Amino acid sequence: MLTFKEFPYERPQLDKMLAEAETIAQSIENAKNAQTVFDGIKAWESLQGHFMTMANVAHIRYTVDTTDPFYLKEKEYLDQAKPRMMTAEKRVYATIANSSFAKDIDEKYGPHYLNILRLEQKLLDERLVEPMIEENRLAAEYQKRMAACQVECRGEVRNIYGLLKLMQDDDRAVRKEAFEAWAGFFAENQDFFDDIYDRLVKLRHSMAKTMGYENFIPIAYMRKGRSDYGPKEVARFREQVLRDLVPLCNRIRQAQAKRIGVDKLHFYDETYMFATGNPMPKGNKDELVQSALEMYRELSPETGRFFGDMVDMELFDLESKPGKANGGYCTFLPEYKMPFIFSNFNGTSADVNVLTHENGHAFMGYESSRVNELLKYRGSTSEVAEIHSMSMEFFTHPYMEKFFGDQADKYRYAHIADS
Repeated sequence: MLTFKEFPYERPQLDKMLAEAETIAQSIENAKNAQTVFDGIKAWESLQGHFMTMANVAHIRYTVDTTDPFYLKEKEYLDQAKPRMMTAEKRVYATIANSSFAKDIDEKYGPHYLNILRLEQKLLDERLVEPMIEENRLAAEYQKRMAACQVECRGEVRNIYGLLKLMQDDDRAVRKEAFEAWAGFFAENQDFFDDIYDRLVKLRHSMAKTMGYENFIPIAYMRKGRSDYGPKEVARFREQVLRDLVPLCNRIRQAQAKRIGVDKLHFYDETYMFATGNPMPKGNKDELVQSALEMYRELSPETGRFFGDMVDMELFDLESKPGKANGGYCTFLPEYKMPFIFSNFNGTSADVNVLTHENGHAFMGYESSRVNELLKYRGSTSEVAEIHSMSMEFFTHPYMEKFFGDQADKYRYAHIADS
């Protein structure tokens, strides 16, 4: 069994892939029977799966170390190649969606497959290729500047995650100092971040105008795969949040202020939940992963098998370090039918959240890849994906003693309140 560091990488050759995609499109277009269409779809899935695997391997290795010159070059290449692959996607999707064997496709894969392809066709416009390349370049600039964050605070140079840990210190003055150092980084880089933001807004607005829309909102909804609801439904949801959730959150915050003994909560107080200190996980990264392995084996045979494979194949990069990109994510490697989890551990309860939340995403991808032939069915929209991840957070509540010992109830309360 290969581990992630042994996974081979080869740059996807765009011209070759475009030619292969055209051959597949022609075979579907000229099909005399449904089986030929199914064979074409399978060939496309293989081609796209290879491209996605190579692109995600490069992405992971770049975000683990944004200073790596080889994967920096690969990222720059792929940031241009991905939009250009749109022409191939549009061609293939059009031949599938317009096939005279559409009824057979619906019977084999379900009608949602063609719904997805028809929705994505609206986004696959050759006029957006160059703007999307520029969009990727601007996003990369932002990511690189964030990864380079180094701020001195309390006699030590810290990155974003080091500052966030200090913002949970028992001493309010320390929390305030850490917040000011964190905010200071953004203040010092304000012109850079404002410029990125301004250029992205204008770029995306121009993309919308090119597509005949008044603004970017319709494109944003299509990018999120929202095929059965739109802005009106989301507006009603926002009204429900304001009516039902905001008052509840206010009561939670008022109770927190009273509990930690402050008259008014400031930003630097928000993550400090208990006057006796926040619950902190016990153990280093390897010990936390071992506790997670025990937990998932106890939770179910399926989760135990899944997480055991993750550990055996070393499909994590969890600890914060210089040059590493900010944030956390779960991505997928189709050719291996395996996910990968990226995070920035900093010694707080957020580390345990990663081992539950991101594994909710990962478990979904792991299981669905074993029953779904189509890549489109192995993932989900971002809203549905959060059901998987946040459900796993709560499914694992009974096991929190493994990570927090006698502080487990404090963690459970803090987690529910935060949710």
